Amino acid sequence: MRSSLFLSFCLLVTLWGCSPIDKSTLIKAEKVVHKPAGWESPFMGMFEKALFRTVMDIREFHLTGFTIIKKSGDTSCRIVFANDIGMTIFDVEFIREKFISHYIFSPMQKKALFRIIEADLRAMMFYSFSTADVTTYTDKKTSAPVLYNGKTDCYYYLDPNTLYVTGIAGGNNPWDKYHIEFDYPKGTFVQNIRIDNPGIGLIIKLGWINQ
Repeated sequence: MRSSLFLSFCLLVTLWGCSPIDKSTLIKAEKVVHKPAGWESPFMGMFEKALFRTVMDIREFHLTGFTIIKKSGDTSCRIVFANDIGMTIFDVEFIREKFISHYIFSPMQKKALFRIIEADLRAMMFYSFSTADVTTYTDKKTSAPVLYNGKTDCYYYLDPNTLYVTGIAGGNNPWDKYHIEFDYPKGTFVQNIRIDNPGIGLIIKLGWINQ
């Protein structure tokens, strides 16, 4: 009996973890026409640096402060988050597929935990794809276009008017599923970003201050 319950539990976890979203909320659609025929993160292209007011909740920690995101090379970016009194919480750098942790606040120095945070930040900063890379769906509730990229195994939600990426859903198991929201109220550089990862109790809110 116990063995049967355990196997059922394992099967449930496996099925639950196979997709970052409920696919029943989508219907297949025609490809989105977008000029130029592609999408990329606001932290790519001509981006150089930006300062964000930041609120971060992670498990028992509630942190507020400021985050600087700065391009450190053509394919690299550095992120520094410091609290309101100037103490660094983390200072990390992404170089192509490499990840360098220059400093991480000691209570957060858990490899498994920060590996998940790394994946969330990488998804926020480095997405880039064209219409040829994706399968197009429509969200049944909002009628917004949703693009699935098999290379990243992520779903990208678009604003139906501007075709900006306003949401990303990714991760393939219950502990690393994430959802990222982008807000472009002025139609220029992203003004607000929210990262949610329920599996590790993570919420990061970034409010743009200046570039």
